Amino acid sequence: MSMEVSSNSDFKFPREPFSPYQDVSVPLMPVGQSAWGGYFPQHTRPAATEREKYTAWRLLVDLASIAWIAPIVVAIYINANNWIVGRGVSCKSLHPNPYCRGGLFTADRHQRLVVLNEEDRAILAALQLASKALETWFAIIATSIIFSVTMHLAKSPDGIPLGYLFTHVSFPDVLGLFDKSLWTSWAGTRRRESVLRLWGFIFLVVLLCVTNNLMGPATAILIIPQINSHVITLPAKERFDETLAARSPAIANMLSECNATELATGNFNCTSIYASSLDEMSSGSKLRVEMFLRGWTPGPIITEHDAMLFTLNATQSDVGSIIVWVPNRRALSEITADLIEVEAVQGLYLPNDTSQVLATFGRKPDPVLFDHFNNTLDITLHRMSPSLGFNDVCARASRVFNYPVSVNQSVLCVNLTFPESQYMVSCSRTGSGWGDTGWTQSQFFIADVDASSKPNNVSVDVYTTDKEVLFENRDPSCEEGSFPCDWDNIFSRGVGPQADLGLTVYEYPQQLVLYSQTHSLGHHTVFCKTTAHLSFPEYVSNVFRDENPIHLVQIRAPPSNKSYNAIRFHSDWIPAAWSIEGPSDVVEATRPAAVNLVSALKSIGSPPPTANDTDHTLLAFQAQHEVMTFHAMTFVNFSTVEVLPGDLDDDPARPFLQVSKTLRVYMYDSKSPNSWFWALMQSRLKGGSHFWVDDESDRMP
Repeated sequence: MSMEVSSNSDFKFPREPFSPYQDVSVPLMPVGQSAWGGYFPQHTRPAATEREKYTAWRLLVDLASIAWIAPIVVAIYINANNWIVGRGVSCKSLHPNPYCRGGLFTADRHQRLVVLNEEDRAILAALQLASKALETWFAIIATSIIFSVTMHLAKSPDGIPLGYLFTHVSFPDVLGLFDKSLWTSWAGTRRRESVLRLWGFIFLVVLLCVTNNLMGPATAILIIPQINSHVITLPAKERFDETLAARSPAIANMLSECNATELATGNFNCTSIYASSLDEMSSGSKLRVEMFLRGWTPGPIITEHDAMLFTLNATQSDVGSIIVWVPNRRALSEITADLIEVEAVQGLYLPNDTSQVLATFGRKPDPVLFDHFNNTLDITLHRMSPSLGFNDVCARASRVFNYPVSVNQSVLCVNLTFPESQYMVSCSRTGSGWGDTGWTQSQFFIADVDASSKPNNVSVDVYTTDKEVLFENRDPSCEEGSFPCDWDNIFSRGVGPQADLGLTVYEYPQQLVLYSQTHSLGHHTVFCKTTAHLSFPEYVSNVFRDENPIHLVQIRAPPSNKSYNAIRFHSDWIPAAWSIEGPSDVVEATRPAAVNLVSALKSIGSPPPTANDTDHTLLAFQAQHEVMTFHAMTFVNFSTVEVLPGDLDDDPARPFLQVSKTLRVYMYDSKSPNSWFWALMQSRLKGGSHFWVDDESDRMP
């Protein structure tokens, strides 16, 4: 049976007109031919499997993106908690290297560190790869986000400018942020909502571009541990109460070797165990002055107490004077106990003796500190403690007058000579009748080893006073032995220049030392004025023998822009420094410190012509005076009070005496923004995306 082809009018199904906005989900398919030879569309059902495949792929991508957060959160957590790895990177593994613990003082410590270093190299390389993997992982996630947003905008009614279509390919390059098309492709868009969407897209591109370029250094810093300093701060047990500088050593508990009964009689012979220290510093100071005069820059004076060597430090006050800060012997004994504690925990002593050694210094074994001390590359001890400082000046004295006022009242005036024929007269009240609570006086003698000068010893008169009057280029208008000067009126004046009397009044605690000797060659007198200060610096000592083989303790000088109030310094501390056995005692002539001081005094000549010339002889003598003052201040004790629960450290005059220890270990640290910044900068400058330093120099000095 034949079938006729029907005409267009006989067609059973109406044909849909062609539209340029045909739904893309309805394909145009040639399913039949019309009478005019054309094609017409047919609605077909889309394949469900394609959509399911797309949904599964997106779900997989989303899960992969979310999974990236897990290692990053873990890395941030261990950095935020300053997770300590220890002496080596392998020390936190399931099977740590046996060299992770102990051996800081052993003879084979270098071999131990080399073994650890070799193992650390492999682990650090693996962590380097892990950080690179995280960086690449994030780059894939960022690319996927940019691509998804681009496609979403492309399917929107307004579409997307063609310049943004391949942004996901170029966005990781930071130079793309300076591409003109990124900032101008949206210019043809007129609708406000479309412009806002495109600006949001540009912001997202910039944000992900910057984040992607920073992700490399960031993941390296988060994952790779660095050799850093970990500070262990122990709870403060004491706070400062009072310095005993204003009291006599007879009252202050100076040293454990001293007897209170002997001290009360003025017998300070108990300090003779440190007499060699004064002699050593005196000879060293003489050598350093000679080196300075020959054009060299000498180092500081170093001496010893207990197991620690110590030196002075200096800073400049806000008024321009140099203050020399002196370590305290009690503080040095305490930091010695800190050192013994570390050495005992490190196994330097026999195991059975560790507890006994610690008990001798008032310490108990601490399991937590035991773990810390045995898993570190080295340890630095810190202890806040009082320190006395001083600034002084010495001048030649041409005449010394003692004006008697009453039985227990007198005025000591010293005529001081300076270059260019200038002079000044310093007058201070002496005697107990003035009611000056800060006034004290001590005297002793230093024998002259030169037989031709005996028995003409050097007289050392020490005064502590709170008030001084200076007559500039004029003498007091009175004669020795008479009473025309109204000293009550003079010393009752306020601080500052007194034009009607032609003098200046100074009021602050100061110590005056007058050295005087008459010998066959003439008479020499030097007048030194010392002002004492109090501060609370940090005593620091590194225990690693390769870095600090002599156990040197240094004090970190206080800030130079701080003003320090003067404190009283009792005159008896100077005789105590010389180990005097009683009032007006004579120091043995053969002691090196005595020989050096007497020789410097006898070498004093006339002032140089101008103030710009170096005064060699006076410089040499002042150095000897400073050594004596330095030695005396090391003995000054201080009192403390126990820290009670709830005490707040809000009193700068009575601070907590804080104790801490710095351990150099591999660790994660996010508390120092500077470390992140410098790590990033070094990584960028090196052209890499990671930062890590692995050098044996970081382990062994």
